[in-house]
Amino acid sequence: MHQEVIAQMILTPARTRSYLQHFPAQNGPAHRINLEPLPFRIGRDKKTHYAIASKQISKEHAEIDCSGDHFVIRDLGSTNGTYVNGQRVQECPLKNGDIVHVAHEEFRFLQSFENIADANKSDLLFTDEVEGKVPASVIYGRQCLQEMIGQRSVQILFQPIVHLDSQELFGFESLARGTHANLSIKPGELFGLAERCGLAPSLSQMFRQKAIDEGARLIGTGFLFLNLHPAEMGDDQLISSLRDLAGPTNWRLVLEINENAAEDLSALQKFHQQVKDMGMLVAYDDFGAGQARFLELAEVPPDFIKLDMRLIRNIHKSASRQKLIRGIVQSGQDQGVQVIAEGVESDAEAQVCQELGCNFGQGFYFGHPQPFAQLSAIGKISPGDRRASARLPGWGIILIRPQEDSGKPLARSGKIVDLSKTGIGLLVNYQFSKGTILSLAPIGWNVVSPPAVKVIHCKEVDGQWLHGCQFVQKLNRKDLEHFFSFNLKRS
Repeated sequence: MHQEVIAQMILTPARTRSYLQHFPAQNGPAHRINLEPLPFRIGRDKKTHYAIASKQISKEHAEIDCSGDHFVIRDLGSTNGTYVNGQRVQECPLKNGDIVHVAHEEFRFLQSFENIADANKSDLLFTDEVEGKVPASVIYGRQCLQEMIGQRSVQILFQPIVHLDSQELFGFESLARGTHANLSIKPGELFGLAERCGLAPSLSQMFRQKAIDEGARLIGTGFLFLNLHPAEMGDDQLISSLRDLAGPTNWRLVLEINENAAEDLSALQKFHQQVKDMGMLVAYDDFGAGQARFLELAEVPPDFIKLDMRLIRNIHKSASRQKLIRGIVQSGQDQGVQVIAEGVESDAEAQVCQELGCNFGQGFYFGHPQPFAQLSAIGKISPGDRRASARLPGWGIILIRPQEDSGKPLARSGKIVDLSKTGIGLLVNYQFSKGTILSLAPIGWNVVSPPAVKVIHCKEVDGQWLHGCQFVQKLNRKDLEHFFSFNLKRS
């Protein structure tokens, strides 16, 4: 039985032996299990040598045996299977360091000796089937995460946040993608692993520091939004790590707090004050997801709230969500809080969010997340390539504004489909009349001297309007390069 095995381990003199290192599916430290006696059985039944209190484990799930110096693992007809290094097996030899899954529970087979800690066990009647695939290796993943954090194996992307009234650049949110060869690139999966390993605060801190390093290269001035992980809010190292972020940058830092990050109003208020003293701002992220934090909004108002993208998706088709957003915007305005609509993907969504009073917008409609190198690469396109801009993801989008002397200018976004020294082709879901003079600028950017074009002809194409335009003043190669160099107006 499990307790007897542990007692035997404590009384036995230290010597080299084979054992399993068990990293529980629940949060908790890894512990070691001596493989004595052999064959060593794992299951849910209290009569097995190592019992696991989980309905996903069969009563007698698997056993490990030894023949001479060679170990082997056998599946005992389990419901959810036995896996070695990710492959389901019936019987398989074990080598030092092999990763073993008994259903969702993970072990590493090792040949050494270390003391072990106890584990819970119980006798349950039925076996629940595991949903989804075998979990990724946490034991091996922890080692890779530590390497990733130490080597800063991450790519930082910047997604623009724009003013909804003018669609000019307001700031960027920094987003991270993993680059470690043996880990996922997706931050959600990386943090899922990091949470089980107790490394989420360290991973989040590394992402922020790398974002600051990259953000220092951004042109102009604005606001740089950085994410906090919920596990950090109770971490004593958070404030000291934020103080270490201070560096040469023209971009004011905004810390995004997830809805689940803080429930203690007094602790949140203290955090706000500490952040304010460091010259940083605060945004409540994913606002409206689950329980909207109206109490925090009232008692500890942030500088920004970022509406959850599920509220924004097809907002032009949902009167009920429009009413909800209008209420959130009004509550924010009463507290001096500015509202950012996340996940904007269409002109219709952008217009409705603007009409509802949202100050800023973020989403694929305004620009995809891009590394710094690609933010700068647009200035290097060849003007001789008529379709160069159309082939650059996220940068074929352009802001179109009629030159009108009176009234609020109507800003529309469109796709560049053709470009030459004398003219440009624009695909827009709005029809401009022939002869209209338009000002052009890359969307989300405030260009110093935007070129003017005149609409020569227009035709409908699949519900959108293809405009053929001529530059009012003929542009030479240098002019075109200047247009796409993204010279930003400093404010």
